[in-house]
Amino acid sequence: MPTKPAPTRRSGSYQDDVSFTLSESRRVRLLGEIALHTMAHIANSLDYLMLQDKKKPIEILLNSGGGEVIQGLAIYDAIIAANKITPVNITAMGACMSMGAIILQSGRVRRAYPNTEFLLHEVSYGEFGRHSEHKDRAKQVARMQGRLDSILISRSKLTQDSLRELIERKDYHITASEALEHGLIDEIIGQ
Repeated sequence: MPTKPAPTRRSGSYQDDVSFTLSESRRVRLLGEIALHTMAHIANSLDYLMLQDKKKPIEILLNSGGGEVIQGLAIYDAIIAANKITPVNITAMGACMSMGAIILQSGRVRRAYPNTEFLLHEVSYGEFGRHSEHKDRAKQVARMQGRLDSILISRSKLTQDSLRELIERKDYHITASEALEHGLIDEIIGQ
C-alpha cells in the first residue's frame, strides 16, 4: 500500500494554520455545548487522526457546560472505541459539567487544570402531555440516569450510594482537587 503524503498547509489564513497545527500535534478541541455538531467533530477528528497514526496518543482538551445526553454518550462511545486502537487522553479546562464530566471518563488518562469547575447532577427533563406518556418518559430517564451513574462509578472512587447522596435533587459543584479525591480525574496539571 502506498504511503500517504503528509498534509501541508493549504492557505495562509490564521484559522487554517491553527487547525493544521493542532491536527499535526494530534490535539482536538471539544468546546461548548454537547450537541450533534460536537459529536460529529469529535468522531471525524478521531477517525482522521487514527488513520494517520494508530500508536501516537490523541489529546482532547475539554471545556463544556454539558448538553445533550444522547450526543454525549455517542462521544463517550467513540472515545472508548478509539482507545482500543489509539490512546486518547482528555484534559478538562474551565468547565467540565454534566455530560462533560461523563465524557471525561472515557479518556485513558483524565487530567484537569487547577481552576476547572466540575458539576455532577441528575438527568433533567421537562415535558407536557398525557400522564401515561410521563410514566414512559420517567422510565426512560431513570434508565439513562443508571447508565450515566455506572460510567461515573466505574472510573471513580464513588459508589452508587455515595453518588446518589451527592447529586440527588441538587447540582454538585466541585473543584479539580475534589474531583481528584473522588477519582474522577487522574491528575491535576499546570500547578
